Amino acid sequence: MKPLVTVILPNYNGAKTLEQFFESYKAWKSEDTELVILDGGSNDNSGQIIDKNADLVDVFISEKDKGIYDAMNKAIKHANGRFLYFIGGDDEFLNGFREIRSSLMDDKIIYYGNVINRSTSALYNGEFTLSKIINRNICHQAIFYPKEVFDKFEYNIEYPTMADYVLNLSLWANDNFTFRYVPCEIALYNDMTGKSSTSIDKKFKKEAFLLVYNLFGLKGLLYKLLNPVRNLF
Repeated sequence: MKPLVTVILPNYNGAKTLEQFFESYKAWKSEDTELVILDGGSNDNSGQIIDKNADLVDVFISEKDKGIYDAMNKAIKHANGRFLYFIGGDDEFLNGFREIRSSLMDDKIIYYGNVINRSTSALYNGEFTLSKIINRNICHQAIFYPKEVFDKFEYNIEYPTMADYVLNLSLWANDNFTFRYVPCEIALYNDMTGKSSTSIDKKFKKEAFLLVYNLFGLKGLLYKLLNPVRNLF
């Protein structure tokens, strides 16, 4: 039988936190989970740590890539799970990772929960509406995508830190898929040192209003103009 969930971990020189990641994964994984790691050609000791935890890894590929979203697009091609879940090596799983699994039933539904921000221990961010997602992204570490999503979509690598937000906006506007909130805490999210937390996606910043207008029309644009919220992810 195919696994229910494929966990995808893009890694590049993440040796400092990989051991912690594996401990967290081991604690909350189930028999119907697989782990796919795409390494961008790390030159630290990531490879040794991954080899040490080989019993937890189903697919390990190390090769140069064009950034995190390119690595994720590559990993998707090796995933066998009905649902795909993306996480960083400096994040940790919480109980909700196991709890939400009983809800993963419909291949047309994108399920999401909450994450805990490491910097503040605050909960992020509850149920989303159209107005809310236009102004703030659902955290990547909170979402379980049906594999079927990626038969039609992929991460646009032209957006170096916001391709997941572009994907979520596109999916919210798509009639073939719906989002469903499950109130549980999926992961402890490192919002302090990750690339998306420390750098600005200039292309996204330049195109955000046009993107929202093209996907949601005038109504969406008004939500964007009237409810400006700093995009956290």
